[in-house]
Amino acid sequence: MESRVRKVVIVEDKKQEAFKLRQIVESAGARTIQMFENGRDLIKWVEAHPKEADLILLDLVMPQLDGYAVIHELREKKLAVRVAPVTVENSRGVIEALLKLGASEYIVKPFDRDTVVTKVRNALAKPPPAW
Repeated sequence: MESRVRKVVIVEDKKQEAFKLRQIVESAGARTIQMFENGRDLIKWVEAHPKEADLILLDLVMPQLDGYAVIHELREKKLAVRVAPVTVENSRGVIEALLKLGASEYIVKPFDRDTVVTKVRNALAKPPPAW
């Protein structure tokens, strides 16, 4: 990715998808520092470690707190961390809405290695959101 190892958090309730993302991210030189299966656990972690993650790869459809609610809570609590939703939802309206909310990038499932690496690099090249 770059000279400094970038730290990524993966939030995905499907273990197979989470581990695939982890393998791709780490093969590109980043480090996965946490993995969560729901948004509630992620929010608690980000509140305790607000400057720890460089990027959160965030599934939109999850139990307890979905990706949409996570983005709203991050904004509301002014937790400025880059977020890249990863989801099967690929309509133009959904993508535009998430980018307007502050998502740094958007990854559509099913994903491949090259797409994930490109999108992660694009997201990391942007400044964290200034909500």
